[in-house]
Amino acid sequence: MSASRPPLLLTRPQAQSERFAQACRERLGEDLSIVISPLMSIRYMDVDVDLRDVEAVVATSANGIEGLAQRCDLKGLDAICVGDATAAAARAAGMCAVSAEGDATALIALIRAQRPKGALLYVRGTEVRTDLAAALADAGIAVRSAIMYDQRQIGLNGDAVRLLQGKGSIVLPLFSPRSAALAAEACAPYAPRLRIDAISEAVADAWTGPLPDALTIARRPDGGAMIDTVAHLYDGASS
Repeated sequence: MSASRPPLLLTRPQAQSERFAQACRERLGEDLSIVISPLMSIRYMDVDVDLRDVEAVVATSANGIEGLAQRCDLKGLDAICVGDATAAAARAAGMCAVSAEGDATALIALIRAQRPKGALLYVRGTEVRTDLAAALADAGIAVRSAIMYDQRQIGLNGDAVRLLQGKGSIVLPLFSPRSAALAAEACAPYAPRLRIDAISEAVADAWTGPLPDALTIARRPDGGAMIDTVAHLYDGASS
């Protein structure tokens, strides 16, 4: 492994990590060393969802869209999504999607600006950081929630443990406050040399693990900006 190319450690759920890994290799080269060790597994819930009165689906994660798509035909239904990746998942399910191109605050602002008249269905996981339904209720917009998936914590795999036990630099992208908290907990027994790429200030604030060599926040809270930041973190990184 080149001294200028430390490995990338991805701790998102498997499917999201694989997609991000492929995007990073397309940008940075196929020889990029990547270790995938999800700290959460996604289990979709067996729930009944009635879409007959729904004007639009609100989603803060592709997991919510994918869980709903397993239960319902979504073709032609509108989706209001937190970011581009979630909007892409909605379009893949046949939906007409718009992206807030940001975080939960941007999503709430978009919905408030649109002032939808019909019912909104917020598809979410068992754990959320922002009570989106309550925030919109304060603006007089009714939202009903449907819990579509559970995020179960899992431990590091052997490859990740060996990586953290080493002495070289590791680039660690973090995409949510919860993933930052889980990664901080997982890294606590080790003394890794981390170069952290946080998708937002809130994610950076959630990191309580070992002091990183570098902590950079993406210019925008989306996957493209995260890849840009990963590429920047490699500048000057050494193993």
